Amino acid sequence: MNDLDGLLASACLCYRELLKLYMELDASGLAGEGMVLERLVEQTEPKLAAAREADLALLDSLNDVGSSPHHLPMLLEYRELLARVAECNQVLLGHARTHRALVSAELSDLRAGKNAMAGYRLPAEKSGSTLSEAY
Repeated sequence: MNDLDGLLASACLCYRELLKLYMELDASGLAGEGMVLERLVEQTEPKLAAAREADLALLDSLNDVGSSPHHLPMLLEYRELLARVAECNQVLLGHARTHRALVSAELSDLRAGKNAMAGYRLPAEKSGSTLSEAY
């Protein structure tokens, strides 16, 4: 196995792991428990960094030495993984935007209710007794 084979295998592994995390995020519905989402997002950051590094090393190697026909299956797998990750990313982005809109609407309703309650005042108590008011 030459250097390009190793770089392709490494890049594919990074994207498989990233895709797995994206699918877990999608399965959680982005409306799950905050701790679960936070854990998944924290796990995603290092995977993205590793994929970025693998992509740069792969690009440098391809620019320097090029590829041969025996690399074609791995390059096709790499391209397919990139497409699946991009598709999954778009789905998650749609879920996140929907969730943000729902939370924003809920906050708006809560603010309106708070303002309505602040505007509601009990009548001021009258001073004096009932007898003195009668005369």
